[in-house]
Amino acid sequence: MLSSFGKLHPKVSFYVDMSDNPVDLVANHFDLAIRARHPGDETLIAQRYTYDPVGLFSRKPQELITEDNIASFALQDPEGFLAEFSVGTTSTHMIETTNFRLTKQLALSTDFVAVLPISLCEQEVGQGRLHLLKTTLQIPQVPLYIETPARKHRPKRTRAFIQHIVESAKARR
Repeated sequence: MLSSFGKLHPKVSFYVDMSDNPVDLVANHFDLAIRARHPGDETLIAQRYTYDPVGLFSRKPQELITEDNIASFALQDPEGFLAEFSVGTTSTHMIETTNFRLTKQLALSTDFVAVLPISLCEQEVGQGRLHLLKTTLQIPQVPLYIETPARKHRPKRTRAFIQHIVESAKARR
C-alpha cells in the first residue's frame, strides 16, 4: 500500500515504526497507526477497515488438520486462536512469542504448525518455503484498524492515505 500510494502521491514521504508496543500518536507526532487485533488508546479514533484471514502453515506439507488430530502436531499459536485445542498440554517450544513475524521466521526453520495471518505468509507460500495447510478447524480472523488522533486536525495526506488503505482492502476481498 505504501508503494502504490507513493506512486499516486510522490511528494508524500513516510516514516514507518514497526512495533508491537502501542505508541502515543500525539506525543510522537504520528499521523496514524495500523493496529491488528485490538484498537489501542480509547482517546483515539479507531476505524476497522478489514479482517485478515488466519491459516495454519508449515515448512512441510501435512495431512488435513482436524479437531481429532491437532494434538499430534507441535503448534505455535502466538495469539491463542486455537487455545481450546491446547488445554492441558505443555509447550514443546524453546521460544514462545506473541509476535507474528518472529513466529513466521521460526516456522521457516522449525518443524511445527504455525497459526498466522495468511497475508503475512503469501510470499513464502508462493516461493514454496511455507505451505498453507488444509484444516476443518474454524480459525478467527484478525481485525485490522486504522487509528488517528482526531478527525478535525487530520492533514490532507493522512485522509488520502486512509482512503487508499480502505480502497486497497476492498479490492483484495
